[in-house]
Amino acid sequence: MHRDSILFDESRTVATISSGLPEKKACVDQADDEPDRVGDEDGNHGCSGAGKRRSSVDERTLIILGEMSPVSPVIPIEIDEKRRLEPLEAVHADSIFELVDRDRDRLGGWLPWVAKTLATEDSLAFIEDSKRRRDLDSGGDGSGDWAIVLDEGGSTRIVGVIGLHDSSPAHRRIAIGYWVNGEDEGGGHVTTATRAVTTRCFEAGFHRVEIRVRTDNVRSRAVAERLGFQFEGVMRAAEWVGEASFDHAVFARIATP
Repeated sequence: MHRDSILFDESRTVATISSGLPEKKACVDQADDEPDRVGDEDGNHGCSGAGKRRSSVDERTLIILGEMSPVSPVIPIEIDEKRRLEPLEAVHADSIFELVDRDRDRLGGWLPWVAKTLATEDSLAFIEDSKRRRDLDSGGDGSGDWAIVLDEGGSTRIVGVIGLHDSSPAHRRIAIGYWVNGEDEGGGHVTTATRAVTTRCFEAGFHRVEIRVRTDNVRSRAVAERLGFQFEGVMRAAEWVGEASFDHAVFARIATP
């Protein structure tokens, strides 16, 4: 990345470039390496498909500015012909809760917020907080969440959620968290979504993107490593699930010229 920040402007065309993370040749999308989940308590929930126009991950309209201005990376993103990312909205609350409730036992072993998600209203509260965080005009920090939506020949369904948290525009850093429905593990959905969101964060002007995962989640750690994130160390007792604390492994990518 050049010293100048790359920021989105959907109102006018300034320049069109091709962008994307370099893919590691080894098993980028192999099903056997799909994680149970990645991230922490901020990378939660899911939603149903919505009929919005979406930006392609590979080709974007950009403005080059001399310094980073506040801009939220959370916009609709087309990943490929069968996957897309949709920013969470209130109309998706029912679908989000159903997804969580159906996979409660498995998700609850990894994510502390599952135990407190007991009704659609809880999912709606999460969505409203996600919308507030991505609304820079109302004091948000530009973070937020997407549904990972799978298109299956005309019908769509949710396979998980990917989100941004711990955003610090002043220091140009942000972190990714995500989870996937148990029935859809092994489909490459988390890997492709994480690649797309990482690319989007760099385009929005962030210089450092982190992924923090529980040290005992081997498959989740593999996603970060596969996408070129470097292991930087361990945060001890970083997260509590139930009555137990868990360490987090910290991975990061730095924008390169």
